[in-house]
Amino acid sequence: PSAGENASGTKPDVKSLEAELESARKTQGAEHADTLTLMIQLAEAYGAEGSGRKSIKLGEEALELVRRVQPPSDPLVIAAMKTLIANYRRVDRNEEAERLEEELANLQQAPPSNKTKPGSP
Repeated sequence: PSAGENASGTKPDVKSLEAELESARKTQGAEHADTLTLMIQLAEAYGAEGSGRKSIKLGEEALELVRRVQPPSDPLVIAAMKTLIANYRRVDRNEEAERLEEELANLQQAPPSNKTKPGSP
């Protein structure tokens, strides 16, 4: 099973995700892709169960970490952004959701750039 799934492939409950995340942070570190995936899933689960403050706090933390270790258009960055947008919407933080949606739209439109920046040798 992938990070955040149990042996039968179904999504575990919040308590299970919390335990998995705590374990992953200890064994793999906070910036490991599996740990970040669990953070995003737990933020989503918190939002779905109505724990707005927890979902936003964890979602913001996950996005900050994933941006630090992954390229901007990485699927993990996009997943973190989408989860945070949904959680912002759940608690009527629409301006923040809209800013993040704009950023996400710009990311998804921008072609990957392997070229050097103008003016660089």
